[in-house]
Amino acid sequence: MDNDSQNQKMIDDANKAIRLNPKDALSYYNRGMAYANKMDYVRSISDYTDAIELGLDTTHAAIAYYNRGVSYKNKGIYFKAIADFEKASSLNPGDREAREALEKAKGEQFRHSDHENARAWGLNEEIKKIKLKQAIEDYTEELRVKPNSASAYYNRGMAYKEQENYYSAIKDLEKAVELEPANDNYSETLKTTKEAKQEADKASNKKRVYKKYRKIGRIVATILAAVSIVILFATLGRELDGGATFGLTIFLVLPFLIIYFADGGILRGISLCGSLLLNCGLIYLSLNAARDIEKYAIHILLMGICNMASCIIAMIFPKD
Repeated sequence: MDNDSQNQKMIDDANKAIRLNPKDALSYYNRGMAYANKMDYVRSISDYTDAIELGLDTTHAAIAYYNRGVSYKNKGIYFKAIADFEKASSLNPGDREAREALEKAKGEQFRHSDHENARAWGLNEEIKKIKLKQAIEDYTEELRVKPNSASAYYNRGMAYKEQENYYSAIKDLEKAVELEPANDNYSETLKTTKEAKQEADKASNKKRVYKKYRKIGRIVATILAAVSIVILFATLGRELDGGATFGLTIFLVLPFLIIYFADGGILRGISLCGSLLLNCGLIYLSLNAARDIEKYAIHILLMGICNMASCIIAMIFPKD
């Protein structure tokens, strides 16, 4: 049997044992080791954490902390890896491998500590999703054996609710209430889940409407920006030399492009301020036009209004 097959067998055996006894720390430990061997470090961390929390003897606990530290290090979360290597060393002071891993992790943290907290948050979210998926699989297996278990329907429904899969949650909770109509907790949970689904549907509809208007708004912003450039070349372009026309085009287009495509709020805000100043200047110029450009006053006014409007609309409707 090759390594992959052995690891999968360990996972399958652990799954069966955990379904029979959800508090079997050694089964979580074994499954965590198999996941680590498969380089599935998220599931490995999740299982080692459960094993540690459920309680292991000192020898297994030291190994679990060390192995979880290795998984944390491989995920780039060095402060958690360091804490686990320190714990492994304290549980087994003679473990030279744990001490060496600790020193190495400290050195790597110094070089690669950027966004460590963000990676830790992302890992926690991944673990949460995995646990919910595993819970649903376990309760589904329980229902295969005991198809009239109201508690299994209820618990699976709660897992679906955590996933915000309200359709499946309500279906399971309704079955739980059907099997145990006198259980007030089941009935109340079903009621609150239906209310949560209504709120989620409202939020989804609002988001859908916003996306629709956002798409229209960005199209309008693009058209207005294009109109301002057409006006520039069709009117003032005849009076200005090429360099001046090019320069004014850059001043008109660049803020719009930054606002339209940039992610950073500060950069977009600065660009909007620059655009407002420029276009207010153009509008002022059109209203107080000198005699030699008086015939272009209306064109300058329209150009300033169109460009300013395009930037404001693009600011209101940023990219995804």
